[in-house]
Amino acid sequence: SPMVRCPIDAFQVIRSLIMAARTQFQEVSIEMLELVDQVGTTDKHALFEAHGPTAFGGKGGDWLQNVKQISNPYYGTKMLH
Repeated sequence: SPMVRCPIDAFQVIRSLIMAARTQFQEVSIEMLELVDQVGTTDKHALFEAHGPTAFGGKGGDWLQNVKQISNPYYGTKMLH
C-alpha cells in the first residue's frame, strides 16, 4: 500500500511538547522555591537553587536540586556534566 503523508510536522509537535513541559517545570519550580523560602526544609538533605541562564530564550530558569553541580533540566540529555 502507498505511504500516506502526514500533514503534521512530528518534530514541531515534539518541540511544542518539550516547551510545554519546560514551562510547566518552571511554574512548579517557582512555587517550590517560594515554599522552601517561606517554610524551609528539614535539613536532612541539602537543597541548592540553580539557574540556567539560557532557558526561555535567554530569560533564564530556576529550579531546586539536591546536588551542588548543575544538572540543568532544560537541556535534558544535552547537559554537560
